[in-house]
Amino acid sequence: MSRASMSTSNIAAAAVASQQSQLQLAMQTAMLKAGHSQDIALVEMIAESAETAAKLTASAPPGTGTRLDIRV
Repeated sequence: MSRASMSTSNIAAAAVASQQSQLQLAMQTAMLKAGHSQDIALVEMIAESAETAAKLTASAPPGTGTRLDIRV
């Protein structure tokens, strides 16, 4: 009977260890996904800022000039 109890105990310990391992893996995966989402958001924000800056500093269309010539 002692042998059967040890075997059951070993199986139970292995099941607990397996569940803990699965939980740890799930938590690590969730953290990696969250970090990836934050990275994507940062890249999108930088790209949007670059586009806005490019629009603000874009040169005038050809033939329109860049200075006002006011003569009275």
